Amino acid sequence: MFRIRLFITLSILTFMLFITGCITTPVCITSSNTPMVGKTVQENLGTTRGSDSAISILGLWMLGRPDTGAAIDEAITEKNADALINVQCYQEKSYYFLFSLTTVIVEGEAVQFTPEEVANGSKKSR
Repeated sequence: MFRIRLFITLSILTFMLFITGCITTPVCITSSNTPMVGKTVQENLGTTRGSDSAISILGLWMLGRPDTGAAIDEAITEKNADALINVQCYQEKSYYFLFSLTTVIVEGEAVQFTPEEVANGSKKSR
């Protein structure tokens, strides 16, 4: 009796492993998330990461949508930066028994710009 229960339990766990999975797909690569014309980078704050997710039931009905803009905002606010440079975006899908999780991941280097008064030599037009 114990062997039958053990066999059934191991069969269910093996089946669960076969129906779960994960896929990562590159979405975009860009030099910056904002135009850099006329701006001077004051400080590179290091690498940062942001993400946003949505759940799908049975692969048919998605509850919300993963938002790339929200992922970028999260990455910028994590380091209190002005922009991201060397940006890479990924989409990751994780499949489970009855639902899947879609996540957009944004990675890059957080930078702060020089304030306009400093960049223009502290001269204001009169």
